[in-house]
Amino acid sequence: MMMLRLDCLLLLYRICSFFFIPRINGFQCCHQKLVLHHYGYGGNHAKTRLLMSSLPSSYDSSLPASLRGEAVRSALKSDRGTCLDFTSPITPNLNVGMVKVTGETVKFLNNKLSNTFPKRIDGEEILIGQNIKLQYGKLKEAGLLSSKGRIIDKIAVLSFVDENNNLEAYLVTTPGHSGSILFNRLDPFIFPLDGIKLQDMCPSGNEGSYDGARIFTILSTKLKTVQTSIQNNIIPLLTKWGFDSGLFKFPNDGSGECLKYEASQNGHEIELLIFEQTYLPNVACTGYTIVINSKEVGQVGNHIGSQIWNKLVDANNFEGPVELGPLEYETLRIEAGVPGFGYEMVGGVKDSESIGFNKASPLELYLDHLIDTEKGCYQGMEGISAQLNNKRGIPRTLYSVIFPNEDNFFDDQVDEEEFSNHKDRLSNKTKRPKVGDELFVLGSNEKIKVGVLTSVAEKDGTSCSETVAMALIRRSDPILKKMQEMGLDLDITPDMFEDDPFWSDSYESSLEGSGIIN
Repeated sequence: MMMLRLDCLLLLYRICSFFFIPRINGFQCCHQKLVLHHYGYGGNHAKTRLLMSSLPSSYDSSLPASLRGEAVRSALKSDRGTCLDFTSPITPNLNVGMVKVTGETVKFLNNKLSNTFPKRIDGEEILIGQNIKLQYGKLKEAGLLSSKGRIIDKIAVLSFVDENNNLEAYLVTTPGHSGSILFNRLDPFIFPLDGIKLQDMCPSGNEGSYDGARIFTILSTKLKTVQTSIQNNIIPLLTKWGFDSGLFKFPNDGSGECLKYEASQNGHEIELLIFEQTYLPNVACTGYTIVINSKEVGQVGNHIGSQIWNKLVDANNFEGPVELGPLEYETLRIEAGVPGFGYEMVGGVKDSESIGFNKASPLELYLDHLIDTEKGCYQGMEGISAQLNNKRGIPRTLYSVIFPNEDNFFDDQVDEEEFSNHKDRLSNKTKRPKVGDELFVLGSNEKIKVGVLTSVAEKDGTSCSETVAMALIRRSDPILKKMQEMGLDLDITPDMFEDDPFWSDSYESSLEGSGIIN
């Protein structure tokens, strides 16, 4: 297991564990170690993030966060699994968007996105039953970048062959990039001669009546649990279109395959897409995202997708999946080290509305699998090339940060009456970590900035006595140089952490990931 030494980085937080985010691509989880297991304290340096908002929970708000966190993890490991609604009018913080692309699709995708899309795919189409058409497609992820190569979002591209043997694609955003935002970003740059047609599948103005596509995810630690839940809770509601458990197929596990079902009955049409995606790494959970686009004729708002969702989370459905809210998803995302839209991925936000230090490239967020390095002529290519050709390497790296409660006593945890008259008491200048808090080298009097917190989960939300976060940290060489100029020598040695199993050579890399699911 690789050990990385950055002896300078004693930050103005009392950080117990500070380690590399595992790569999301392929879920390679080797836990490269960073010797940064030391004490400090925080000052008032937070910059409030305009994109940060209060997130609702699907659980009783009076329950302690640790109990809710334990309930989430128990549900993920149970035979019921869990589910997330990504087109809910109640929780728009978590919603995703989807845009359908037809016409000169391949040219459009290759110009706008950082990965390469072939002109042809193996997209077999077959007829199952009397009224159901099943089409096989390909799922591929790519980055939507700014002109400077900063990542705006990670886009899941579902490609199918249309009736004219041309490629059509569905672009699905990540949670938080909701409604018509993606459509409004892409559509102004489309001209008639481009031969491209964009269709907003999740229009923001219609979310309340569910006129757009309904998107939700069912997830568990076992894929079989998810498949059983779909067969028991979703397929029975589609029988009027001829669906049954024997006919319904799932994408091949781990193959990058996506499926599209189209059915019509008495003028009522339905389109259902299913692909293996949970917006979390496989080391945490697995499952499927389902897109349903249909509405009963003459019954506004009575979308079949809404009927399915209501069945999934019905209080009397004791075999259905457990609903998770945006608060629970965010804690899982941050603990798993997944870059989030509006947090780590802010390439599309104006400088005046964001912390400029946060604007990162995919290379800095372990999202290099989104980029075809041999591809040319796509939006943001120059910025990516500049980082790839930089001899000093990428300027920053995404890290996971853990603040254990036992090592951190914040202002609101101190009993002032008990300690105010203690002669040896020092003023407690610590505070709870927040998005946008800057990190400095201890002893530098805030002269040497190291990085910034980009995401902070709910305290104790992991079910443990801790707060998990993510931070973008600068590379070490300029920090070490400034430390030398200031005469700072922290004298850190590996044996200082020999009693901590996380830092021992016997630490099991097979644990994988952040240890959400044991």
